[in-house]
Amino acid sequence: MRLNFLILFLLLSAAAIFVGITGRPDGSPPKVQQGVIDLRGRDFDRQPMIKLDGEWDFYWRRFLDPDVFQRESKPASDGTQEIPGSWAGRQFGDETADGKGFSTLHLRILTRPSKSPLGLRLVGFYPANRVWVNGQLISEAGRIAERAEDEVMNHSLQIVALPNDVQIVDLVLHVSNFHMRQAGTSSIQMGRLADLQAFQIQKWGLAMLSIGTLLLMGFYHLALYLLRRRNPSPLYLGLNCLFWTIYIASNESSEWLARVFFPQASGELLFRIWPICLFMASAFAFQFYRSLYPKEFPRWMMQMLWGISLVYAVLAILAPVSIVTAAMAGYYLVTIARMIFSAWALFQAAKRKRVGALIILDGYLLMLVLAANDMLYAMDIIHSVLTLHLGMIVFMFAQSIALAQRFSAIFSSVEQLSSELVENNLALNNEIAGRTRLQQEIVSVSEEERRRISHVLHDGLCQQLTGARLQCSGMAALCPDGGAGVQELDKLAKLLDETVEQAHELSHGLWPMELEFDDVYEALATLIQRKRTLSGIPIDFVRKGTNVTCVGTNAAQICGIAREAIANAIKHARPKRIVVTLACNEAQVATLSISDDGIGRSAAQKSKGGLGLRIMAYRAQMIGGEFSIEDRESGGTRVVCSLPCGRARSAEVSDHPEFQMSS
Repeated sequence: MRLNFLILFLLLSAAAIFVGITGRPDGSPPKVQQGVIDLRGRDFDRQPMIKLDGEWDFYWRRFLDPDVFQRESKPASDGTQEIPGSWAGRQFGDETADGKGFSTLHLRILTRPSKSPLGLRLVGFYPANRVWVNGQLISEAGRIAERAEDEVMNHSLQIVALPNDVQIVDLVLHVSNFHMRQAGTSSIQMGRLADLQAFQIQKWGLAMLSIGTLLLMGFYHLALYLLRRRNPSPLYLGLNCLFWTIYIASNESSEWLARVFFPQASGELLFRIWPICLFMASAFAFQFYRSLYPKEFPRWMMQMLWGISLVYAVLAILAPVSIVTAAMAGYYLVTIARMIFSAWALFQAAKRKRVGALIILDGYLLMLVLAANDMLYAMDIIHSVLTLHLGMIVFMFAQSIALAQRFSAIFSSVEQLSSELVENNLALNNEIAGRTRLQQEIVSVSEEERRRISHVLHDGLCQQLTGARLQCSGMAALCPDGGAGVQELDKLAKLLDETVEQAHELSHGLWPMELEFDDVYEALATLIQRKRTLSGIPIDFVRKGTNVTCVGTNAAQICGIAREAIANAIKHARPKRIVVTLACNEAQVATLSISDDGIGRSAAQKSKGGLGLRIMAYRAQMIGGEFSIEDRESGGTRVVCSLPCGRARSAEVSDHPEFQMSS
């Protein structure tokens, strides 16, 4: 709703600017009648400029010497010609003028001496013309001719000075047209020279505002496209703005503003440029609408419009100007049909609550009215003021707001999704943390259960077996020497000794010694020494790099991985030597490596239902580590677990590059 009020405000502002610039009230100004206008009662120092509109003396197919109008009797005319207007369609004897040809126009101005210099402002004139005042040539645009091959067209704006010390001004125009389909002139203004120049500066200032605004919007949207090429809408809008910029600068709507910067540009070149820009701008505009609302703007119509625009663009480049101007009437009909359809499609999009459609429709309606005005003016159907560049500012701004609204909706959606993702991630992290704590508790319970079983074996079974061993010894002392019973008791005692030893080993194996140490190195050293003693296999412990102390659950899991890996190597690989390495690099990443020179994984006997590898991988996952197992090039297997250090304190290691703990 607020955006619609903004668009309404812009429309009203544009209308106010237009009225303020073009609608200068002058009561009931005098009109030219029968080639004469009486301005003797007009004070140009107090009253504004006046348009010399009305009935000028007209001399068809004649270039009369301006001196003949200084005589008492004027030459016989071919009637009068309405200014502004064109001679196309007029009847001269048996000939009907088709808009092409040449003639002389004459106006006698009755005035009085003025304190301020007076002048004329001529714009939108025939392709070639000369202006004479009291027999003196004061302005020339292009080259007038009696044949098409001799004429040089050169549309231009002219502000010329008038003599101040005369009471009669004979204004003579020599004009020719062999390039345009039907050419004519807009109003010729007369007033103080300073007022005419100020008015022209104001007109050019407004045109430069339009061009600057469109140019800025064009480059802005092209930059948006370069930053995010997946969305082509800014590209189409940016190119549309740039083509309209060139169109306005080279067209009569800005009074050929391009000549301010390129004064040598020919009239024919400017005429060929602005139709091309008009065709391309129309095609890109439809492409922009389709990129926003593909359901309302069909592909087939876009392809048809592109085909028509390209054909007319080639025609504007290669064909003679007269053919181009004749073909423009057909293109204007196509443009009117396109505008009506686009307005209907935008209405449908707004009705379906498409994002930004109502805003574009508001600006489009204003531009539609002003464009229709300019087309009817170009077709010589109405006589008004060219205003399309004013509507284009509002319309392009409306499209920019709609595009910004779409981007804002996308950003809001992304922000909402990001917020939901953050919330979901937080909930997931909390769930993961809870599961991790639960897993750690399960592991702690498991380790505690192992400790309890070890304690039961050591203090229960081992003690009972030792008691049974002592009982056997006592019974052997009661038996006769050398009897069969003594031998059997000795065998039983020996078996009990072996069972007690195995129970002790089992008890010590189940007891998690690493829980008794804060330093993982001490825990690993104790574990390795025990495994070395029980297995009889040489097991070396190597510590590299910085001395890192890992505390908490990391020590238990690291030792658990080492214990399981050593047990697997002893049980399956038949190694001659095992090396356990714990290293920490400068990035504070600890790496545990257990290598053996055994027969390797491929030759090792697979145990049924073995969980060793899965347990090691699970322990590594619990502490945020990476677990892998690989074959060594020299034979054997290497188990590796890398993880960030829990807490580190730097200390220098001994002078030797490797520190080995042996039995």
